[in-house]
Amino acid sequence: MAPSKRRYGVVVDAGSSGSRVFIYSWEDALLQQKNLGQLSLLEQNSVTKLHSEKEWKKKIFPGVSSFAGRSRDELWSEHVKPLVDHVMDHVPKSAIPSTPIFFLATAGMRLLDEPVREHLLNTVCELLATNTGFYLGAGGCAKRPNVEIIDGEVEGLYGWLGLNYLAGSLVSKVEGLKSRDLRLPLGESQDLASLQSRDELADVKNPHDESRLSESSTLGFMDMGGASAQIAFVPNATETARHLDDLYQVRLRSVNGQLQEWNVFVSTWLGFGANEARRRYLETLPAVEGIISDPCLMKGLTMNYGDFKVIGGGDFSACMANASPLLMKHLPCTDHPCLFNGVHAPALDFSMTKFIGISEYWYTSADIFGLREEDYNFHVFSHKTQEYCSRDWDDIVAESEEGGFNKISRDKLQVACFKATWVLTILHEGFGVPIGPMIGEESEDPTDTPFVSPFKSLETFDDQELSWTLGKMVLYSSSQVPPAKNSDDREVGVGYVPSMLDGSTIVIPGGEGRTSEDIGFLSLPLVFLLVIAFGVVYFLLGKTKVTGGIINQLSRLTQRLRWKKTLESVDLESGPVVPPTCRSSSALDLSEMRSNTPRLQTSQSSINIPTTGRFKGLGMNSRAPSRSSSATRLAE
Repeated sequence: MAPSKRRYGVVVDAGSSGSRVFIYSWEDALLQQKNLGQLSLLEQNSVTKLHSEKEWKKKIFPGVSSFAGRSRDELWSEHVKPLVDHVMDHVPKSAIPSTPIFFLATAGMRLLDEPVREHLLNTVCELLATNTGFYLGAGGCAKRPNVEIIDGEVEGLYGWLGLNYLAGSLVSKVEGLKSRDLRLPLGESQDLASLQSRDELADVKNPHDESRLSESSTLGFMDMGGASAQIAFVPNATETARHLDDLYQVRLRSVNGQLQEWNVFVSTWLGFGANEARRRYLETLPAVEGIISDPCLMKGLTMNYGDFKVIGGGDFSACMANASPLLMKHLPCTDHPCLFNGVHAPALDFSMTKFIGISEYWYTSADIFGLREEDYNFHVFSHKTQEYCSRDWDDIVAESEEGGFNKISRDKLQVACFKATWVLTILHEGFGVPIGPMIGEESEDPTDTPFVSPFKSLETFDDQELSWTLGKMVLYSSSQVPPAKNSDDREVGVGYVPSMLDGSTIVIPGGEGRTSEDIGFLSLPLVFLLVIAFGVVYFLLGKTKVTGGIINQLSRLTQRLRWKKTLESVDLESGPVVPPTCRSSSALDLSEMRSNTPRLQTSQSSINIPTTGRFKGLGMNSRAPSRSSSATRLAE
């Protein structure tokens, strides 16, 4: 029987509210390379083209984290089996043994205690191994590479990959292939969902700056869920040089086997998703005799919050004023520049990079305000938010019963005022997205460059859902491509840009590594010399801000050297479909980077602030990478 020409891959997004399964398919990599001469220049230099259908995905409720403490049989019959049955209906039986399934949990599972979530994930893996024939990665459930918790940064990286795959940006830079030739790999549309082409964007910014075209060949990615928020983007050349040790290096193989690389900054804020932000917000509101007045709740609406009764105030201005402190911008920035919550980041160059926001950025704009086709405009969005927040709750209910608000549930309508306000706050106060002139106040001078918002919210690209699961499968399918004869034969994966002091290949987080004698030899003397250098600078300059900056840089370098000593090299996924000459991507060992939950005392109440490795100044304790702790980014 001839081998199948199609390969399949399955990703389960095990989120906080439910699990969604996605099925993807692609042409066999060896077959593509065999027929390389029949492909266009664009196809040869692009990553593998994936295929998916709307009916190939399915969502079930509630989330897998709700099965903590419940029986194994309940977990199988009520959660895992419905997902597996759906996949079995669409993946050919003959392809199942070579089809990887990735069960990847996100924010909801990160909030469980470590022993609970490890037991739950082990059980999921055992159920998949016992009841299905899908490929579960090298080592199966003993190493469990395919069933794990991914941290927010890797979720952001996958989102960035998925977005730029759909935008046609994951293409090798070769002579004769212009950026205007890029198109959406999953369809014929070249509209980029109403965005201008990258060439046109470059012309608007500065038609004489040719360097910006190559820099702006990718889109920035923003995601906001219920528990966390992420951002991922390629900094401009200046910021990349300044912050090289803050960037992930993403490596992919094109269909022709050539290696592609991007330096991507990613950060995540656990506790800054829409639902968790609202919880923190309610903690800050004063209570009088058991009653809380909430300006972010519509007039006439009463809700319960624990033992308190929350009544609506319907005051948008007060809502904005109360939402702003939730960014925690008062926290010290020990390594400039910072965005918010003391998190260090390269400066965002909105004149170069255009950002796409998904999830909560889209839901409120589209479902509540009906802004589906329009480009994002701060003044329009804020006006719509003010109007909504000021409405009487009974009027909103009446409109909803008549089919308004895209027929979304009443509980979502209740919190829409806060969520829209939070979107405005995090976009413009947090990330610094330019506001632009008010409608009617634009310059009438024809020589002035018209303002184009660098941000847009989307749900789909060319009828394909924007999901981080697509990015995961882009990475996996790319890893199945054998390297070209003249290509750098390195692993495909996500990891740190190598240090200038280290000539090793990319370190992929979570791999089962071998120790490096070279790094071990260098690390102690190097750190000793750096300590001496720091002491000299300190006594010569005697400035506090210099001290803080040097301590931060020294700490980061020390962490990286210690980490690389353990994880210089990695074990690679090697599924049954991979030829011996083809090296595949390492499974990322990603779980929660969360320590204690400190309570921040305020004059009104105390706020629970969940912390991650990116949260500076909130008592994060650094831990060495292990099977149960994320190795994606150590606390700085």
